[in-house]
Amino acid sequence: MLKKWYWWFLSFLLLAPFGISFAQFGTQAPPSSGGTGIPNPLRDEYTTLAQFLNGIVDFLLFLAIPFAIFFMVYAGFLFVTARGNQEQLKTAKKALVWTLIGVAVLLGAKVIATAIQGTIDLIKR
Repeated sequence: MLKKWYWWFLSFLLLAPFGISFAQFGTQAPPSSGGTGIPNPLRDEYTTLAQFLNGIVDFLLFLAIPFAIFFMVYAGFLFVTARGNQEQLKTAKKALVWTLIGVAVLLGAKVIATAIQGTIDLIKR
């Protein structure tokens, strides 16, 4: 009996936010028009899809750079603690190579996103 009430309560907690959000769906009008609609929850700088995707790439870079720095330091720590042991040196080299590949992918994503955005802006002119 208690198990049944637990699942009902858990279901209510998980589904209640959806019911509240659907109840308010379309009730607020955007400030620029007189009709009904959903207001933009993002900042005003993300008005197009390209700006939104660029913002996502910037945010992911913001999160990933500290991880990349941490793993570079970790690879250096592995090199120092290897002390000539070939297996540990192999592990340290592998960690450093994969960290550098990850950094290259991160920076490459930003470069590709910027290049695509520049091409789109050039075509619009």
